[in-house]
Amino acid sequence: MNPLLPPGPADLKELTSRCIDRSYDSLYNLTTSLPNTASEERRGVALKQLQDTHAVFKKLLVLTRWSVQSPLADKCAELLQEAQTFQDQANETNDRLYFLHRDLDRAKERQYDLTTAIDVLYGGTYTRLPRVINYAMHPREFPPVDEEASIAELDAVLRFRLIEETIPDKFTHIDVHEGFVTAGASGEFEMVFTVDGTKPDSLWLVASVQTVLTDPVAQATFKHLASTSSLRIIQSNAPTDVHYMQLKILIQKRLNQSATPLLDACNIMSDFCCSLALRILHAQGQLLVDTRWPHGVSFLHQDHNDAATLDIVYWTDATAPYV
Repeated sequence: MNPLLPPGPADLKELTSRCIDRSYDSLYNLTTSLPNTASEERRGVALKQLQDTHAVFKKLLVLTRWSVQSPLADKCAELLQEAQTFQDQANETNDRLYFLHRDLDRAKERQYDLTTAIDVLYGGTYTRLPRVINYAMHPREFPPVDEEASIAELDAVLRFRLIEETIPDKFTHIDVHEGFVTAGASGEFEMVFTVDGTKPDSLWLVASVQTVLTDPVAQATFKHLASTSSLRIIQSNAPTDVHYMQLKILIQKRLNQSATPLLDACNIMSDFCCSLALRILHAQGQLLVDTRWPHGVSFLHQDHNDAATLDIVYWTDATAPYV
């Protein structure tokens, strides 16, 4: 057994058994040796044996009580260790603050750069000027770019991509001009596309979307065909810039993941225009119910998960209404 290693844990039952066996052996040896001992020495030998046995069991009692309180002692030791660690950290913090205060005193002193002062005052230049400052004072010029050639190349790429793509039947016009593809359905919507590069696998990008409700040319063309109340309803339901921005984000997500991007973009805009038409029709019908047809007609506009519907119910006071 290595004396440097700490002893391992021992069972209390085993220690008690050892003490009892040791006391029994001592008592047995005492009983066997007393007949051969002189009568005047028997008392001393027996008393010494009893004292040894009493000392052994007293040590066992102390050890038992200490073992019961050992978790508390371990916690106290941990607390002392934590307190010592905190004290060490506090001392280290005090030392660092002292050195920091000393360094701050040094930082307040003026630093003189004699070499730079001589260069600036006598030579009129600063030989060690950082490159960032030099670039800011004299920005680098980009190489010249032929814009017309780049636009012509991008137009050729767009025309080639349009030949490969599936063109929706709903598109009434498709124009390629100055690096953009303008496509739309007459009387409904218009979209502007481009690509993010000249490679064959470059992604389609949506530049802008617009519906006929916000087209100034369409408003000037069809304004005389609608009444004032209808124009007011159309203007109140017309998409805003926020709606168009959300539409662009939705269409762009579909373009990034779709094998037929133009067809999916057309379907999204068609669904959006149909939803706008239903809302405008519902608002116009509700206006008629409130003004001219207060009885017998009702308009029910419902939004479902997959589609929106507009139900027109007339003769509502009858037993079997027609829908």
